[in-house]
Amino acid sequence: MKATSASLAVMTALVTLQIHAASSGNSTVSLGSVYVTPEASGTLRTDSILTSVDIMGSDKIEDKNVMNSWELVGQMPGIQLTETRMGAESGKVTFRAFNGEGYINGIKTLIDGVPSNVNSGNQRFIDMIFPLDIDYIEVVRGTNDPRYGLHNIGGNINFATRQGGNYTDGRLTYGSFNTREFQLAVGHEEGNFAQNYFLAKQDSDGFRDHSNSNKYSLGGKWFVTDDEQTMKLGVIARLYHHQAEEPGFLTAQELAASRSQSPEKNANDGDDRDMKHLSAHADFQLSDDLSLSNKLYYNSYDDDRTVTFTSYPVGNAPRQRRQWEERQTGVLSNLTWRAHEMLTLDGGINYEQQNNEYRRYRYNFAIPTDFDAPPARTQNDDSYTLYNTGAYAQAIIQPIEQLKIIPAYRVDKFSGNTELMNGEKAELQDYGWIEQPKLSVVYSITPDINVYANWGRTFQILTGSTAPAYMTAGQASYKPSINTGKEVGGSSSRSLARKRASPCGNRKPPTKWPTCPAPAPPSAWVKPSVAASTCNSPHN
Repeated sequence: MKATSASLAVMTALVTLQIHAASSGNSTVSLGSVYVTPEASGTLRTDSILTSVDIMGSDKIEDKNVMNSWELVGQMPGIQLTETRMGAESGKVTFRAFNGEGYINGIKTLIDGVPSNVNSGNQRFIDMIFPLDIDYIEVVRGTNDPRYGLHNIGGNINFATRQGGNYTDGRLTYGSFNTREFQLAVGHEEGNFAQNYFLAKQDSDGFRDHSNSNKYSLGGKWFVTDDEQTMKLGVIARLYHHQAEEPGFLTAQELAASRSQSPEKNANDGDDRDMKHLSAHADFQLSDDLSLSNKLYYNSYDDDRTVTFTSYPVGNAPRQRRQWEERQTGVLSNLTWRAHEMLTLDGGINYEQQNNEYRRYRYNFAIPTDFDAPPARTQNDDSYTLYNTGAYAQAIIQPIEQLKIIPAYRVDKFSGNTELMNGEKAELQDYGWIEQPKLSVVYSITPDINVYANWGRTFQILTGSTAPAYMTAGQASYKPSINTGKEVGGSSSRSLARKRASPCGNRKPPTKWPTCPAPAPPSAWVKPSVAASTCNSPHN
């Protein structure tokens, strides 16, 4: 489908370099076309952070065939993708020596600037968005980004979705393993009111037996601005459902016999997952030099997973039903003051409240596991809360044109309590105020060559619903784990082309110009550019 309109002036506002340094005095690398607003007003952009920052534009995203959007980030350098491929448990994206195994992967995840990790740090909310709705992806590596605290151990990833513009884009795909996918993105902007809608449906039989997957996602965005473009108010809403079978883990002998089989023990394994998101956004240009940005959000996550890990008949540990119910409510507020051409001050506060429930049941041996039978043991039936208050401040000092110095400081504090199934109540570990100093420096040798160095600290706290995260009877106290990072690097531009201000103004994004090539058959395991014969990994 074609966009309803697109002006040549808007198209010239796009940067079309495949790989380039963002601008003089920055350390950002962009992949593909990236729309950039003027830097003279508004809150600070991500490419102001003096660390390894990669920004991938929509032309590297919208035509990709992937089963899950976290796989898109694998196009960037230094990224590790950990593939699970067990029903709704698809995998994770990580970097900076963190991997995606287990619950903690050390990477803060955001969608449209809104925190989008579950309590454990997992990135499950990414599944709510699809390639055709993504405008760009930002990856910030390292420890010197002061904007975020919780889960921002090794860095953060922000998935920015399309806002504003006039377009109607659609994709209909059929591919390997009877995979069917439909995506529809519609945008309409008239005057000061913009509305965007998105619908996606994906079904697949999967490469392995007993790996059927069915999911859908719905989304809407409504934004209004004033005539002077000094105010922008909006609401974003999303709804997601995923129901999937799990083929189970294989032994070496089973793998040698058939890579696509699903053992009989796993015939009742599966997952039923629902996620919802609602956020309100309010941005204000208070004066030529002062900008305020606010976000109020609500995330919900409900998951019912049945899994049989092994056929070991003794006891009940290998056969489990895990249920999560998580509710997150939070607010972020950021204030930027461009006090002088040599000094910009930026600061913000955040608060998040989590109300969570977790249940884990274990079942007696049967082939397949009978999850409708009464459980042999209830391991967890816990209700727990987590409250986070954070604040940061940073200064961008530019004493001469070639030099930038950015000192920053962040603090976070946590509280909460849990109630276990035996009635025991306990408070969260007392970490006090967690201090995170940071310092970054960049020097422009030439307009096209920059060298930079940074130092910073981030933290990690214990997660979960019971000890050691909470001070149950006899539990020792712990301090937060502190991660200290150091980095020295450089960036260069291979072209004289630069980011240019949009003729559309600071607040309005350009009309989307779609690229809808003929669909390629997607793989149920990896990106479609890899032949199906190489995709037959039975599990991870």
